[in-house]
Amino acid sequence: MAKVLASSPRLVCRLPSLQVMRSRLQTFASFRQQQPLASAADQQEALTGSEWPDVTLGPLAPVDKNFPLPGNVGAATQLKPPVKPVLPFELDVNTLPTSHERQVIAMEQFFASEEGKAMAKHSQQTSKCIDNVLECVAQECTPRMKRSFMDLFLEANVGDSKLTVVTLCQKTTNDMSGWSPAVEKERNELTDYFVEGAQEICQLLQSEGYWADFIDPASGLAYYGPHTNTALFETDERYKTLGFDIVDLGCCKVISHHLWGTHAFVGSVFTNAPTDSPLMVKIMQSLHKD
Repeated sequence: MAKVLASSPRLVCRLPSLQVMRSRLQTFASFRQQQPLASAADQQEALTGSEWPDVTLGPLAPVDKNFPLPGNVGAATQLKPPVKPVLPFELDVNTLPTSHERQVIAMEQFFASEEGKAMAKHSQQTSKCIDNVLECVAQECTPRMKRSFMDLFLEANVGDSKLTVVTLCQKTTNDMSGWSPAVEKERNELTDYFVEGAQEICQLLQSEGYWADFIDPASGLAYYGPHTNTALFETDERYKTLGFDIVDLGCCKVISHHLWGTHAFVGSVFTNAPTDSPLMVKIMQSLHKD
């Protein structure tokens, strides 16, 4: 199951691919043009996901009729009687179930219960999360990280605001530690998909007055900013501060993901929008779909 951790300073979501990410961003951008975030109530809803109850009211908050007891506790409305085992009239060792059969019966009864159904659903969601091959992480940079990255964006008007970096890591079919026509083709395709998706993210952030730019994987330079002598390629040691590892193969270096190893393509977007800002949370939520 794709998950969004909406607690500052880190947001995480997983989805199928860079193509799907761009499609969902376009859908979200179109929806925002019709219903933009403007009021304080909308911002509160973006952070909490709900307009009620207001946690700031504490014990003065309205009581939910469905949960009248202290601690928001209510009585179950549907209680099913326990399943009673049916025993044969005569306890004949030839007709009694074997140990294996009793285990099968017990498992069937468990998975027929509410707890068993919940466990089965969780297992399916976990399996679906493993199938997702694009990891999107928005995290806040430390002051030291900010100084090292801002050399890439000479004209960025960030000031004293915090710097957020959004890393998009796509699991690749080919091992990126080597070279072949198939590797080069896949990398070129993923570069195009990333540039298109990063443009969508930057346009959304810029429309709300935030500064945003991204690193072109082909050149290692800022996409919108002026040319600089500082570049950020996938094998840059600064990616270690973002949760990746740089593997030295002797003849070259390659970036490594904690789950996919060197089967990874990484791109990065930078912005001064905080990770807990309503727009950033909404962007990540727009990517998060079951």
